[in-house]
Amino acid sequence: MAFSLMSFGVAAEDETYTLKILSYNVAGLPIDIDVPLKQAAIGRYIDANDYDIVALQEDFTFHQSLADQITAYPYMTVHSGSIPWGDGLNIISKSKIYNEKRTEWDSLSGVFDGGSDELTPKGILYSVIELEGGVYLDFYVIHCDAYGDAGSVAARTDNFRQLSETILARKTDRPVIVAGDFNAFLHEHNYSKNGDSGMYEYLIQGAGMKDGWVECHNGGDYNDFSYYVDKYGAGYNSTCGVWDSIERVAYKDGGGVKLDIT
Repeated sequence: MAFSLMSFGVAAEDETYTLKILSYNVAGLPIDIDVPLKQAAIGRYIDANDYDIVALQEDFTFHQSLADQITAYPYMTVHSGSIPWGDGLNIISKSKIYNEKRTEWDSLSGVFDGGSDELTPKGILYSVIELEGGVYLDFYVIHCDAYGDAGSVAARTDNFRQLSETILARKTDRPVIVAGDFNAFLHEHNYSKNGDSGMYEYLIQGAGMKDGWVECHNGGDYNDFSYYVDKYGAGYNSTCGVWDSIERVAYKDGGGVKLDIT
């Protein structure tokens, strides 16, 4: 299981709000008899903590086990179903969710190998979320193609191309947050050889997004990672919550609203 927690200060019309976001791959695959119990435990964890928006991935067969525990959040996207019909993406929110739209990736790689991505319609879950003070946010949940074989890397690179073009094609200028399982790193630490698979080229440079991990842990530098290495010393590749994770949150300002990650 992978998760990422980010807190943002949202400033609009000289007012500031705090937005607490959790992105969580809940590993809801129907492969173990304990999965329903694990999903229920995750649901209780989410409900007991004060998040504003929760982005879920791999929320498949046992979605209801998780959803039945949610009492503190009035809004949740409509579940798309289990494998092979569902994409595993959902949003749980304290604020209203509008314009929900699911889009499958143009490229996926692997049926019984390379992450078996073609067994589900993985892709993008888009929504507009109404925050405090009448601020509207474009919120995307994604789950990119998995694994490091050539076909998977090519598919994942195309995922970031598609996501970038989707963000740039918006007709309304609003702040943007993308959360999810990117299956890619910007800093290649010991646990992966996947590289960024076009994330920097398409999402950061192309769509003008900022990456939460880079901003928090590498001083906002997307090319030189010595800041991160020097800051955390010998444990930089082994300290949970510090290393560069595939579970990520990216963001950009819009519509006169500034997002500052805290």
